[in-house]
Amino acid sequence: MATILVIDDDEGVRRLLRTVLEQEGHEVLEANDGVRGVALFGKHRPDLAIVDLLMPEKDGIETIREIRRLDGEARLIAMTGALPLHESSLRVAERLGARRALKKPMQIREIVEAVEEVLA
Repeated sequence: MATILVIDDDEGVRRLLRTVLEQEGHEVLEANDGVRGVALFGKHRPDLAIVDLLMPEKDGIETIREIRRLDGEARLIAMTGALPLHESSLRVAERLGARRALKKPMQIREIVEAVEEVLA
């Protein structure tokens, strides 16, 4: 199916997304911060990147900006669990090119549907 890059500093979230996405037939790459995520994106050019907005080293907004500089057509999903930042950060991510914006915690069906929609 597709190669999907998951960029999130939370190992549990990465593990969950890997399990769900691999069950759907996708290949999954993982990065625990935006610096590594941008590097992996540049090297592998995945079909989709799922980016957490609140991370150390390089936050998700800057990560999305850098990915878009590498590939203006990159397919992106933004997500955050930072309650005060939910709405405003997700809106900024969408303005920068994220095709979907999800609030954590997410339902598995919501993740699958978002990935299917963005990859379609």
